[in-house]
Amino acid sequence: MRRQINVFAKGIAILPLIWLCGCESPRALKHDYADYSEVYGDSSNRQLLLNLVRLSKDEPVYFIQLGSISSQYQFTTSVGFTPSYVFRHTPASLGGSLSAGVTETPIFQFLPLTGTNFVQAILTPISDKVYMTFYDQNWPADWVARTMVASVQHEIKNPTTTNSETHIVPGSTNFEFWVNDPNDPTYPKFLEFCANLYNAQLCHALIVDTVGTKAAVYSSTNARLTDVVSAVQLAGMSVDCDTNTGRITVTYTEKSPKFVTNNVLDVTNYSQYKAVFANGTETNFTYDYQGPVEKLTNALALAKEVLDGNIILKMRTFEAAMYCVAKQEVCFKKLETNNYLSNITFKNDGYGPYAIVTRADTDHSTFKVRPTMKLTYGDNELSPHAKLVEVNYDNVLYSVGDAEGTIQNRTVFTMLSYLFSQTAISTQNLPVQQLIRVQ
Repeated sequence: MRRQINVFAKGIAILPLIWLCGCESPRALKHDYADYSEVYGDSSNRQLLLNLVRLSKDEPVYFIQLGSISSQYQFTTSVGFTPSYVFRHTPASLGGSLSAGVTETPIFQFLPLTGTNFVQAILTPISDKVYMTFYDQNWPADWVARTMVASVQHEIKNPTTTNSETHIVPGSTNFEFWVNDPNDPTYPKFLEFCANLYNAQLCHALIVDTVGTKAAVYSSTNARLTDVVSAVQLAGMSVDCDTNTGRITVTYTEKSPKFVTNNVLDVTNYSQYKAVFANGTETNFTYDYQGPVEKLTNALALAKEVLDGNIILKMRTFEAAMYCVAKQEVCFKKLETNNYLSNITFKNDGYGPYAIVTRADTDHSTFKVRPTMKLTYGDNELSPHAKLVEVNYDNVLYSVGDAEGTIQNRTVFTMLSYLFSQTAISTQNLPVQQLIRVQ
């Protein structure tokens, strides 16, 4: 009888421990997984915003990349059992103690991004593939261009003419450049290009397709079987054999995105695009007073220029994209009092600085734009309705947020975050001595 009671008591003591340990492990993992994700996201956003603030003040930037996160858990349990029993009519008495605990040991590795690898990464121009991917995934084309594009080269081909002496005069080629800089005289033309590009995106006049380009990397009539087998196993490689000559050719197909025309676009039915294009008085935050017919006409004209190869984009580096986005709000404010540019006027309202651009070569309609990204909010300006992150630097509060119903600042900030993710360097490619370990 005593033995049965002892066994029963031990079972009662051990079962809660098993239940406690079994429930605590997934609960700790779930809790810490969410916490680490939240803290990592907030820290990354704060670092990016802090560097934008530094650039707005012409100060150098500093990046620290999180190398790895590991967390070790140690679950401990203890049980004490002191049974007593008096034979016959005296009831049994049981005594004991139960305890359990968990110890977490997180280990973080931080990597200061320095050296030639990082410098080369941030000073390499953003690839056309990245730009095309953002455009193709319906990120607003004007915001994408204003963030990533440094300038636009426009080739103007003058047609062949005949003079009074019936001599044929060959056509000439001229170039003009539209620079993405508020201090440049061609800045209004660049903004007009961005507006037309966005309209071309909205009506699908200009779409992106993947085009494959083949290049021969190996060709011989005495090919070894091992060479052919190796080539077939590589991604993008294909093997062709000429049965007449016995020549085996290995080609590599490189696929890249490219702008193409939309053959199913109905250019005769202008009325269907009234709902596609945003019209004048929809919002006082930004607007474009150009009508649907003019928007579609200019969008189709731009699409033709791009497809004919008359438009060449010069891409910014990641460092230049960061700097120009950070400085644009400052430039808009300065030009409000000292504007020397034509076809553009800089002003300020309750949302901050903005510019009104007049189309000079078309219908002289106007459209309103804001700085690519806004970082500060004055006493007379409305605070952002939705804040993503904010930092205090030199006793000034800087925020990433937007007015109610708008998403421009958060969208551009997210774009820069993705660009930095492509720039960041794998820790496997850097010396271990550069890692900072915190335990």
